[in-house]
Amino acid sequence: MRIRPHILRDACIHRCGVALCVTFSLFLLLGCYEGFVSGKFVLADDSARPSWLDAKIAQDLEPFEVKYTVYEPTFTKTGKVTVQIVSTSSAEPLIYHGTWHWAKNAVPPLKEGDSRLVVMDIDGTREVYEFYHLKDIIRVSAKARGQ
Repeated sequence: MRIRPHILRDACIHRCGVALCVTFSLFLLLGCYEGFVSGKFVLADDSARPSWLDAKIAQDLEPFEVKYTVYEPTFTKTGKVTVQIVSTSSAEPLIYHGTWHWAKNAVPPLKEGDSRLVVMDIDGTREVYEFYHLKDIIRVSAKARGQ
């Protein structure tokens, strides 16, 4: 019995296509599990210092910038957040990890400049922040301090 070369070629292409689809599906599932980057934000200059950031550390790092990378929640209502404190007085940024979720009764912003409240748990400390629609800055919320 003679095997035709085009049948072998078609079978190989089919197996490679299936393997590629499975690999791509696994990549998407793993990406969804961790969450995709929703946005990158900088703490506004006029914002209060986050309560999780120790005053002594903040003083030693002056001047510094606080950068937030927010990951969109996919399978839960809570997303992840990574915070970097970048300073000219430190070779490596300080990195903190936490979670975030929309505050209860948070209304979606309707126009540029409107804010929406989110709750972040960073380094064991819960704090409310304001995200501004179509802007890349956030602020520690003065409206919700102490809640």
